[in-house]
Amino acid sequence: MPQLFLALLFLGFSGFAHAEDADIARLFDEVGVGGTLVIESAETGQRYVHNEARAKQPFTAASTFKVLNTLIALEEGAIAGADEIIPWDNTRYEIEDWNRDQTLKSAFQVSCVWCYQWLARRGGGGDPP
Repeated sequence: MPQLFLALLFLGFSGFAHAEDADIARLFDEVGVGGTLVIESAETGQRYVHNEARAKQPFTAASTFKVLNTLIALEEGAIAGADEIIPWDNTRYEIEDWNRDQTLKSAFQVSCVWCYQWLARRGGGGDPP
């Protein structure tokens, strides 16, 4: 399933490379967000950029890590699915929503950093604590 998602994601983006900037701007407007889109061909180096001024601003990867980490965890079998329990180790965190067992779904919703660290270690072949 994650392979299918990635294939669809990249196929979807490949159409954007030829889309008019107004079409892409409309997609951002429809969901009420300001954003940027950068697509670069690994083969030709050709680059398409929507909202170049924002693309040049530095931002941390932040939640984009969750998407890739989730896909890798599912692909590598580090977790069986969205409802598998990720056991909390009773470490107290400032964000109260993190202080409990999580599922992949709940961890994604509350941006539970310790869960994604756990998944990254587990997906990399190491046993999480």
